[in-house]
Amino acid sequence: MASDSILASIYNDPSQLGGDTDPELKKNHDKYRKRYDEYIKKHGSISTHVYRKVVGGSIPEVYYHFEVRSDGNDEIIYDVVLLLYTNDKGAMQEPSFKNYSVQIFSNSPAFTFRYAYVYNKHHRIPEELLYKYSKITLNNPPTKTNPNQFVGFDSSTFYALTYLIENPMLLYRKGISSIAKDIDDFDMTKIPTPDEVVERRSPKNTSTVKKLEKTLKSIIKKPKNIIFGSGKTKKVTAKGGIKATGAKHAVKASKPKKPR
Repeated sequence: MASDSILASIYNDPSQLGGDTDPELKKNHDKYRKRYDEYIKKHGSISTHVYRKVVGGSIPEVYYHFEVRSDGNDEIIYDVVLLLYTNDKGAMQEPSFKNYSVQIFSNSPAFTFRYAYVYNKHHRIPEELLYKYSKITLNNPPTKTNPNQFVGFDSSTFYALTYLIENPMLLYRKGISSIAKDIDDFDMTKIPTPDEVVERRSPKNTSTVKKLEKTLKSIIKKPKNIIFGSGKTKKVTAKGGIKATGAKHAVKASKPKKPR
């Protein structure tokens, strides 16, 4: 039922979103397809929430919020938001959303660092979610990860698109009538930023604490001579108390507190 939809078209040729299609698209599709099938076999489905904006009985906007688990860690969840929207009254009267325009957001690091700049350049990210990306991401071309600024999908956006296309009733007004909530119920503030997702994948506090502990240990183990304004020196050691040594004094180093 969705074979003629805009989503199916973009799925095979994302250049319709703007820019040139990533030459790795076919290769990535084959790779992601296998992983997607394994994902569905393991999890059964992708958690999907549908929200709609109703104006005068018509639906100009439909938001699909997918919670896609990381292939490598089930505890890591990427949020993908796909917005279908239109200002065309004729399209609003059709039974499906096949002729709606598309915008896509994902807080997956792979999507963020490779495609977010390009999608934003072509106005293909929902405006309400732009603030989730850093200014560096939105204002600086991905010269290392995508120097030619190709348009494509990472695994999170591929999974979301595939799931929606293969569950076509979600693209019909009647199909979402019993599950769609009002757009005001969509609390986008709860969606983590890509930076927050990265921290969850590799906890920042863990690496920081280890570096700090290593630094503190090296300071304690290695005495340092500190020159004071008077020209006299005080030797900082990790042992002993304060001993009078004429112009020099041994000062006990305070024990560092464990970082929280």
